[in-house]
Amino acid sequence: MVSPGADPKTIGLGFKGAQKLATDASGNLVLASSAGDVVLHKPVAYQDKDGKREIVAAAFQVKGKNEVGLNLGGYDRSRELVIDPTLSYATYLGGGAEDEAYALTVDGSGNSYVTGQTKSTTFGGKPAGPNFDVFVTKVNPTGTSLVYTSIFSATGGDCSGAAIAVDGSGNAYVVGNATVGFPTIPANVFQSAFGGGTGVLPLDGFLLKTTSLGVLSYSTYLGGSGNDDALRVAVDGSGNAYVAGSTQSTNFPTQIPIQISNLGGASGFVTEFNASATGLLYSTYLGGSAPTLVAGLALDSSNNAYVAGITDASDFPTTTGVAQTTFGGTEDGFVTEVKADGSGWVYSTYLGGSGTDQALSVAVDGAGEAYVTGGTNSSNFPTANAAQGALGGNSAVNSFVTKLSAGGTQFLFSTYYGGNQDDFGTGIALDSFADAYVTGRTTSSTFPVSGAFQSSLSGTSDAFVTEFSNTGYVVYSSFLGGTGTENAAQLGQDSQGAIGAIAVDSSSNAYVAGSTASSTGFPVTASVLQGSYGSGLSDGFIAKVGAAPADFSVAVSPSSISTTSGQTTSTITVTVSSVNSSYGQAVALSCGSLPAKAVCHFTSASITPGSSSVTSNLTIATNGASSASLALPTTNHRTQVFAALFLPIFGITLLGAGLSWRQKRLFGFLMLGLMLAGLMILPACGGGGGGGGGGGGGGGGGTTPGTYNITVSGAGGGVNHSAALTLTVQ
Repeated sequence: MVSPGADPKTIGLGFKGAQKLATDASGNLVLASSAGDVVLHKPVAYQDKDGKREIVAAAFQVKGKNEVGLNLGGYDRSRELVIDPTLSYATYLGGGAEDEAYALTVDGSGNSYVTGQTKSTTFGGKPAGPNFDVFVTKVNPTGTSLVYTSIFSATGGDCSGAAIAVDGSGNAYVVGNATVGFPTIPANVFQSAFGGGTGVLPLDGFLLKTTSLGVLSYSTYLGGSGNDDALRVAVDGSGNAYVAGSTQSTNFPTQIPIQISNLGGASGFVTEFNASATGLLYSTYLGGSAPTLVAGLALDSSNNAYVAGITDASDFPTTTGVAQTTFGGTEDGFVTEVKADGSGWVYSTYLGGSGTDQALSVAVDGAGEAYVTGGTNSSNFPTANAAQGALGGNSAVNSFVTKLSAGGTQFLFSTYYGGNQDDFGTGIALDSFADAYVTGRTTSSTFPVSGAFQSSLSGTSDAFVTEFSNTGYVVYSSFLGGTGTENAAQLGQDSQGAIGAIAVDSSSNAYVAGSTASSTGFPVTASVLQGSYGSGLSDGFIAKVGAAPADFSVAVSPSSISTTSGQTTSTITVTVSSVNSSYGQAVALSCGSLPAKAVCHFTSASITPGSSSVTSNLTIATNGASSASLALPTTNHRTQVFAALFLPIFGITLLGAGLSWRQKRLFGFLMLGLMLAGLMILPACGGGGGGGGGGGGGGGGGTTPGTYNITVSGAGGGVNHSAALTLTVQ
């Protein structure tokens, strides 16, 4: 934070152990070491003016052998300058025993709603314990006070809140698991009695709804005679609640099921309740002949339900034409879209490699494209346009982020994201620009950060917060934690899933919830509702991360294209979209890493995305032709050379008509020599032949056949982003 009138030149960074410091063309800092290069992404700087964020050009500047400073463009020195995103607030949420925040959501006013489990006898001013109880907490937009906390207990033992959603009126919908004696109202609610279960603590799923003041509106069990976990919830505009999770019951409540039975001992399920929770609109099993768990749920604008999860089944139901139809390894993730009326799958695909892959959260944008995060240790996890193309370590579990096209036919981008130890993504949410915000847990000191408000691992494990653009590049990435552990929960088929949830408001601020055992070092901010640790085994936490400044992204479609040497490609669509906020500056388009005699042509080389995406059509001429000469007809180069050589010779011959016989003889030998020389050079002047109508301006010939990786770039406001394009020339 650079105060008005302060000099940013006083800011400096020192490094030890680097063999060389240098900046690249984009303003990133490259640290050369014996083990390879380390790249620190260029800083992001902005100023707020009249409610809008204005980007300020910023880059690293090498000052000496081991020191760098900041090189900033022009800005208003009378106003504060922000460099990189900031932590708006962070607060503990807990009492004197064990507390975990499993999920959160945010309403249109910036109030956050959190659920989880608590053993504290005084949590949020309400009695709880001694067993785990469900809590539902609403926190004001600044994180300074509670709006309400509600506690729900089961007389038979533990219960826990796993997920939460909120409607436009501020009513909260919570799911989780509970044992006998959990409150159910009203009398005609769908399932008022405990369905049963097995083991030391038999469990059913539950769904409850509270008013905007935290008062219970309805509450129902959801389960059969086995153990059942309700893990995710969503709500549509009519107040119908959608619930997903895992069941061991062979008599789980179904309604017009797509899959009528539990095939694998543990099966996923997807269920839609009516608005009063008195009945089911649809309910179906989802799985194969081995255990399956649904861990993520999201709705699109048509109320199609997108679910993601974990399966051990090689016969998990997939549909034709999807990105991955075959089981990859010991355990795979999956993504399935359910029709709005529950009558069938829109698509269903595996997501994984030859190792263990777990899809833990899913979000969907306005175009029906699904974004998924989770964890993988597969060295061959499917990647596309990846920010990180390989596992961070030989024995590491890395988080992953994957974007699927509408219909699930292809991966638009898919990337590892992690360090040399264990990392996994547990929550994903989208802003209005379809940028993906991911949180989870990392134990890697080498977890990749960029524009971080916390740049290093503080304890055994930390939470992390990372924003990806809608095309897959990293906007910012940061650790979040103290000297202890954050989000320390285990993954597995019979678990509630790892801790860590995220939501985004309309201004692209990210809200994160999780669990912390850090009694010191957790980055709590001033004047929050709970500034100190609650003294138990763990506390929940809530943090709000301020939005990064307006930016843009670049994408190309198709991302690979082929043509014949000497020809021009078919049209490639270049899409420039705003990131975080409306980007009102012009973006100049260009191509890089072009092969010889290839030239890019844009229908518009300068476009401004604003509040919506804009496009420009791109073609690539592989004959070196400029755009002005693309339409010129093919010319016989040999005819041109003949005319160029022999017409002047004919003219010179006429000039010799008045010479003497002896002079004419010498002149004749000269003309014969010129003609022979012309015939010798003529074959080399044909332009390489066979280029297929290449057009003029390229000096003849076409691009050498082969496959080339081209970069399509956009530059504006001191920022440069690019997309990869593969060109195959035949």
